[in-house]
Amino acid sequence: MLREPGFSLRRRAQASLAAGGVLAYPTESCFGLGCHPASAHGLRRILALKRRPMHKGMIVVGASWAQLAPYVAPLSLAEQARLADYWPGPVTLLLPASRRVLPLLRGRHRKLAVRISAHHGYPAAGIEQGHVPR
Repeated sequence: MLREPGFSLRRRAQASLAAGGVLAYPTESCFGLGCHPASAHGLRRILALKRRPMHKGMIVVGASWAQLAPYVAPLSLAEQARLADYWPGPVTLLLPASRRVLPLLRGRHRKLAVRISAHHGYPAAGIEQGHVPR
């Protein structure tokens, strides 16, 4: 059984993310590798570790819509309300990517794969800075 990370571990994780570090964390279905989605260094490290082609893009997992919204093109209030039918939970949705999203994150696509995790072990729930792409 996983325990909530203590204050010291959360601070180290925050510092690692801020420096372009990569974290391993549990999700609803598997373990993921993640970094801050605006960190080109962290994204390159994940692509290399996973041997994932850049053109495929990655999933951005967050603990709340507030964490994901900066990476998604503006949605209407009705569209945002429909997201509650799926999240939090294990469902990944393809939403229009913001123009600010790094190509390393979205690959060759105009949409971005995003999810709000309900998993208790998900790091962004305990790391205020976290937004962790898989």
